[in-house]
Amino acid sequence: MFSEILLFFLSFLLLYLYISLREQKKTMSELKSFTDDLIRGETKKRFIYEKNNEFQPLITSINNLALRYGEEMFNAHEQRTRLKETLRSLPDGIVLMDEVGYVRLVNSSFEHLFSLKEPELLNKRLVDVLSIDSLTTMINNCVESKAQSTISLYLEKLSCHLEIKVGPIKHEGAKYFGMVVIFRNISREKQVYETRRDFVANVSHELRTPITVIKGSAETLLDGALKNEKDARKFIKTIQNHTGRMENLINDLITLSKIELGALPLELDHISPHEVILEVFEDYQKNADKKGLYLKMETDNELLHIEADRNRFLQILTNLVSNAIKYTKQGGITVKVLNKDGKQVIVIADTGLGIPKESIARLGERFYRVDDSRSREQGGTGLGLAIVKHLVKSHGWQMNIESEEGKGTAIKIYL
Repeated sequence: MFSEILLFFLSFLLLYLYISLREQKKTMSELKSFTDDLIRGETKKRFIYEKNNEFQPLITSINNLALRYGEEMFNAHEQRTRLKETLRSLPDGIVLMDEVGYVRLVNSSFEHLFSLKEPELLNKRLVDVLSIDSLTTMINNCVESKAQSTISLYLEKLSCHLEIKVGPIKHEGAKYFGMVVIFRNISREKQVYETRRDFVANVSHELRTPITVIKGSAETLLDGALKNEKDARKFIKTIQNHTGRMENLINDLITLSKIELGALPLELDHISPHEVILEVFEDYQKNADKKGLYLKMETDNELLHIEADRNRFLQILTNLVSNAIKYTKQGGITVKVLNKDGKQVIVIADTGLGIPKESIARLGERFYRVDDSRSREQGGTGLGLAIVKHLVKSHGWQMNIESEEGKGTAIKIYL
């Protein structure tokens, strides 16, 4: 009887152990599946269990870990998103790399600058992708010495000037864990610098000649030329001419500066181009007569009126007609007012020296002259056409220059 009871008890114990082990195995399998999901980033799940489960302390800890891990993942994602959005808004190209130079993050400005996409760069060495020798040297120096460096270079394949900065990324504890590379397109700054430098050089050059002549004439007068009335008048006339040349240069510079700064607003009105042309001809008839040139006007409609600032339109025609007279030796200048396809066109045509084809595109640049010696002889500065170009543009008009060497030039303004 006792043996039967013992056998029953052992059988029950074994059955209990089997069921318990099976439940434990099931719980462990579910816990493993849960932790696998957690590793994959599924942090919103929680492990559901019965209150009397013997693994309750472990399961509670795992659920708390999942909660904490989810919060950390959310914060990390939020910080990364904020970092990416911040970098994306910056105009400079930025690359974040690990401590040995593998790309971890790039912004859209970098992608646009080099025509590359982030997936093409991630987990690759930047020096292998860009193949810029000086950049390779900078990154190697940063890896070895953890020092910041900056260079400026012209990148031919991008046709732009770049300023490149490489610097280490350090934690608060000064632990080095990566690099940042900043690519800044400085082509515009370079152009402004060169324009400013050329401007100063050109103005200095333009002022040096008349100042030298004026100084020489004054010294000659003081040395005794004043006693000879004929010589005195000649040198005083020279001083007067070159003073006028300096005054014209300064006036042109002031006008051009005001136009570019928008400090010369247009006062639009309905004006007669016929009347303005006649006014210009009246002002320059003597200059034309001295060289034996004709001034002629051709118009489809003498009663035509256009919307323009009269003073600025007068300045446009004055500059163009005076230029034409300067560089025309025989023949003359014809100003036409035509109607083409319902639009008015002003044409200033001369029979002068003409302009080489390669120079036409540069006409209108400040201080640009086709022939320096010819312009200097005539007292030209290269500013007159620049002023015309800006005034035409400010009216919303278009200008086209047609020319052939030895046959003259025609400047067409489409209103």
